[in-house]
Amino acid sequence: MHPSRPAREFWYATVAGATVALVCYLVPAVALLVAETEYRALDWRFHLRGPLPPNPELVIVAIDEASLEAVGQFPWPRRRMAELLDAVEAAGPVLVAFDVLFAEPGEEGGDQALAEALRRHGNVYLPLFVTEAAPPAWLFDLPALKEWQVGASAVRPGGPDARFLYELEGLTAPLPMFCQAAAGLGIVDLVGSGDGVYRDIALLGVTDLGLVPSLPLVLAAARLGVEPETVAVLPGEQIQIGDRLLPTDVYGLTPVNFAGPTGTYPYVSARDVLAGDPGAQAALRGRIALIGATAAGLYDLRPSPFDASFRGVEALANATGNVLAGDAVRFPRETKGVALSILLAIGVAAQVGLLPGMWSWVSGMAVMFAYWVLAVEGFARGNVALPIVPTTAACIAALVAGLAARLMTAERQQRRAVSVFSRFVPPSIAEQLVDADLDAATRGQRRVVTVLFGDIRNSSVYARRLSPEDLVEALNHFFSESHGVVWRHGGTLDKFLGDGVLAFFNAPAEQPDHALRAVRAALDLVAAVNSNQELWDFHGLRDLCIGVGIATGEVVVGYVGSQQRMQYTVIGATVNLASRLQDLARDLGVEVLISGDTYQQVAEWVEAEDVGTHLIRGFDEPVRVYRLLSIRGQGGSGA
Repeated sequence: MHPSRPAREFWYATVAGATVALVCYLVPAVALLVAETEYRALDWRFHLRGPLPPNPELVIVAIDEASLEAVGQFPWPRRRMAELLDAVEAAGPVLVAFDVLFAEPGEEGGDQALAEALRRHGNVYLPLFVTEAAPPAWLFDLPALKEWQVGASAVRPGGPDARFLYELEGLTAPLPMFCQAAAGLGIVDLVGSGDGVYRDIALLGVTDLGLVPSLPLVLAAARLGVEPETVAVLPGEQIQIGDRLLPTDVYGLTPVNFAGPTGTYPYVSARDVLAGDPGAQAALRGRIALIGATAAGLYDLRPSPFDASFRGVEALANATGNVLAGDAVRFPRETKGVALSILLAIGVAAQVGLLPGMWSWVSGMAVMFAYWVLAVEGFARGNVALPIVPTTAACIAALVAGLAARLMTAERQQRRAVSVFSRFVPPSIAEQLVDADLDAATRGQRRVVTVLFGDIRNSSVYARRLSPEDLVEALNHFFSESHGVVWRHGGTLDKFLGDGVLAFFNAPAEQPDHALRAVRAALDLVAAVNSNQELWDFHGLRDLCIGVGIATGEVVVGYVGSQQRMQYTVIGATVNLASRLQDLARDLGVEVLISGDTYQQVAEWVEAEDVGTHLIRGFDEPVRVYRLLSIRGQGGSGA
């Protein structure tokens, strides 16, 4: 059994959508392109969501233009940085972190002053910058990094799980005296997504010498009171710090959930802090203070999903806020993404297969649009970045495949319609009919046509002379010849009536010269019968002759019958007139009679004899009748 149209369209759409979903995830080149495009979709959702309130525990101490005017050009002397640290600590922050790398020696006595300040306060954290320089071995002997080697849940450099962590090319660290005096160390580095935009951070990196935490992870652990050795790492899946679960991808990266564009996190000018401004001190009290440069020319601009001039210290603030709140962006795993894409494709396929006409496409698009709304809302309310690109691709593939299946079905139906109409009209006319308006042909309509009614003379004699089998065979030869003549002139063969033939012109396809086509067909039919007497004699139809009646007028044309069996035919007085004219032709002993209406349309192209008016059974008024003799000139279009 052949599947029904809905089932066929459903399976076409489902298979296409599922195939595209699998290709989006499993073919490396396609998966890379999908990932890049998915990042753009993520940026789109950031903009739709808009800025969020920043984490209230974080504040930025900005070395801004006002600070440079008050203190001098940056970098400042180390004594001045120590003074800034003391001023910040005087305000009572819980933690302090620098986004400034002290990798080179400073002025004489300045490094010692800053180191003493770091040691004195005991809550200051320093950054490690990701560079191409090999990390110094002494760095991993420091307690600040040693404690994180235990906290990696048996993940070791070079081990099978380490490949799911972010591999650090190299590290540049502050001077050893600063590292030894700091409360902790961590990398600060936004990672680019391959399209020039920086969206990710490595919460934990790996080198040949050991594991290195990020500064946001270190700060969050200190703020939450979580011991580094209790931080659980599931490579390629997540990092758990206390009750916060932070997702990581197979590359060990975590998407940053940016609160907003540049300036979203609150700033306190370093100038005001140094000056002991009460407002600045109040802003720092009980918070995590991040000290970094914001003045033009003092920082690297990194494009983010919100803008092209995102500052490094703000990236540190956003990432730290994510770890503290456990609200980093979450991407579903690939297996879930594939399953979701296939489920959506099935949903679209169901709409395509089950709903009729344009409703299927509207409903299928509505499923896809509803998913987009869900993806936007899921990101805005739950920080979940549902895949948009592969799901959309799968839905579109399902729609297109369903459309292709429907078009194939329509094409098969069209071929079937042509086949059906070819029983009545030549195939070329049938194709024109179906291409033009199939619906119009399948319902009754009024149309002016020319009807041809042909009949074998003295058929009762043949019936007595021949056996039923021989008579049927002989009539089939006559009908075959009649069929060919009618088709050659573009007529529609209505039916065979015993020993006669009924045909009409100008339906279902329009033929402006329908009357001329009919009279030509009549003369050709008479000529074919007369020129094939040997054939008729062979089949027992000796001295075969026919009579033809032709009438032009309005009829109802279309399918007539029951639901089980229908006939494409013409109904009306014109049909009756053609039949009566055929009878009259027999009575008058002529071959072809045409009505006055037919003669008016073909008068300039035919030779005809006016045989007067005649009372025709079924008609109230006498009908003028003409005997058709021949065609003159080259008028009309023929077949």
